[in-house]
Amino acid sequence: MADETYRHLFESALKMVYVVDEQLRISDVNEMEPRKLEYSRSELIGKPFLEIVHPEFHGQVSAMSDTIRAGQTVLSRETALVTKSSSKIFVEANIVPLPAFRYPQGW
Repeated sequence: MADETYRHLFESALKMVYVVDEQLRISDVNEMEPRKLEYSRSELIGKPFLEIVHPEFHGQVSAMSDTIRAGQTVLSRETALVTKSSSKIFVEANIVPLPAFRYPQGW
């Protein structure tokens, strides 16, 4: 039951939620992410995260990644992503490290 609850919370979030691995590749996204970025979920899974970050923000996102790798949280940073149709969308990033994260069974 707990696994279903966590999955429901992840999928029903009204904000874009994604999980990236140590190489900054997207390993999961909630339903809002593909909707906003115009990609299918399968197109996003495995994609290097920087490929969806607007080039103006690559340096900032790399610095945020270093912060996360150090085990710290990043709160309320504005950045921009690029949709499949090359539109720039601004987002507020709130990033929490997930040390030794393991997906719940059934994900």
